Amino acid sequence: MKTMILFLILPLVFTACGSRSDVDKTSESATSAVQKQKKLEMVYVYTGPEFNRLPLLAELTAEYGHAESGGSLVLVNSVTELENIPVESILLLVGADSRIVRPLSYFSANRLDVRIITLFPLVDAMEVECFSELVLDVSTSRDLLEAEASVGGSLVKDTDLAVLFLAAVRFAKHRNWNLNRIEQLNRELVISSQNAGRLALPTGWNITRFIDPETGIRSRNHLVLTVAEEK
Repeated sequence: MKTMILFLILPLVFTACGSRSDVDKTSESATSAVQKQKKLEMVYVYTGPEFNRLPLLAELTAEYGHAESGGSLVLVNSVTELENIPVESILLLVGADSRIVRPLSYFSANRLDVRIITLFPLVDAMEVECFSELVLDVSTSRDLLEAEASVGGSLVKDTDLAVLFLAAVRFAKHRNWNLNRIEQLNRELVISSQNAGRLALPTGWNITRFIDPETGIRSRNHLVLTVAEEK
């Protein structure tokens, strides 16, 4: 009789242990996911002098808040500061010149955890394309680099650029590999516009893949923003 009871108890013990193990694994997985999500929240922004205007960061600030105030947004003033970026951060580069190539080379060799988005590079886009998850250029960069108050005005308003900056960061944070880069960037532009209280996207915007003029090859991660000039 004791032998029979023992045989009845043992399966229950093993089942209970297995259930506990599954629970522990699920708990560990959930904890790991939460920790990873927290690490991904830090957003570093480096802007070249042509884009060093506070209104351009309005939507990013509203969405994430500055780190010194408990948020996750950090403004980088010098390329040397990029060396201290923590693990699994997002780096948004806007209007960066040739000084950015060396830090990007370092990230490529040693810090693949950093997600890099490059907008309107002032260096040859080919030099930053291999380091970036996304590169966005513009077909009318001369007009884009002008301040909105300059003669003739800017082709793209600061308020529209602010929405674009937010969309670019959201692209990195919520990368959906079921969508191509144009599809997801357009999707994030819609969401960012809504977050900014807009009813629609900026008019006249069209995003396409960059085509190498010599080879005719379409780039995988280099996109071009074409903006129709208002008549």
